[in-house]
Amino acid sequence: MLRVLWPSSLALLLVGCAGATPPPDAPPNPEAKAPPAEAPPAPEAKAEPPNKETNVIGALDAPVGKLEPAEIQKVIRGNFKALRACYEEGLQKTPNLEGRIAVKFVIGKDGKVSQAAEDSPATLPDPDVVKCVIAAVETLTFPAPEGGVVKVVYPIMFSPGGGDAMSNCKKTAEEKDGIRTVSIVCDKQTLKVTDMPVRAVDEKFADAILTGFEQQSPKMRRTRGKPTIADKPGWSTLVDGQTWVSTLLVTEVTKGRALVVSCLDETGGTSSGRCDTLVEFIVKREATAGTTPSPSPTPKRPLPTGTATGSGF
Repeated sequence: MLRVLWPSSLALLLVGCAGATPPPDAPPNPEAKAPPAEAPPAPEAKAEPPNKETNVIGALDAPVGKLEPAEIQKVIRGNFKALRACYEEGLQKTPNLEGRIAVKFVIGKDGKVSQAAEDSPATLPDPDVVKCVIAAVETLTFPAPEGGVVKVVYPIMFSPGGGDAMSNCKKTAEEKDGIRTVSIVCDKQTLKVTDMPVRAVDEKFADAILTGFEQQSPKMRRTRGKPTIADKPGWSTLVDGQTWVSTLLVTEVTKGRALVVSCLDETGGTSSGRCDTLVEFIVKREATAGTTPSPSPTPKRPLPTGTATGSGF
């Protein structure tokens, strides 16, 4: 998992699932690279400590710059629909298509991408999807790096998502004092969905919940975001535990009720595409169902202060 600032190369892992749009959401030293850490529905992505550097894409005839890992991840996650579209085209031909694509590229002084290519042979067995993903990455524009160019290696794991992603998960629900809590346990992910009555779901309310969640792992790197899912504004935080990733989303699907969804992914990585997929699926389902569930007890490790959601789980 990547934490901290890496002066020139970056290895981040993002798992993309069909029907999933990552919600909120390193360059290392001159020729440094962090090995991918296993991520959500598969592969691993472990980022080594910033002082451990390995040769990556080779030197460029330009000064090495710096760009926060969070900035790189933010741009890729914000444009993930284009990458997902490539994968969904492949799914039309091969319904169970899945695999990993590691894209290496250079972010120029102006923030534009060049030299996009495969960093290693893709495990996703569809060359057209691989070419499409690389082409999509080449169209991205990042914030201008500080002091030069930045070399990046970004592994992406694609796997079928949506409702299928939860087909083999175990679900249990309980209701107490008007609060409904649903627990969902999948292979490597654990979710809590809580729906509770509140006076208002606003930034102040969300901050209190997110802060309480983050305090469970005070030394871990956390990244906050303001995603919009199913036209519903939300507040989120992602805690990077190096060997696990935990995310918490607070939103309001039904007026006067807070929907709090937490997801713990124990496959490692700097982010969890599988959690992103599952959380988005749950929020959209709740928005469609219009039902009302409730909060759950604080889980061990950063299982975001529980969550409960409507029927169907």
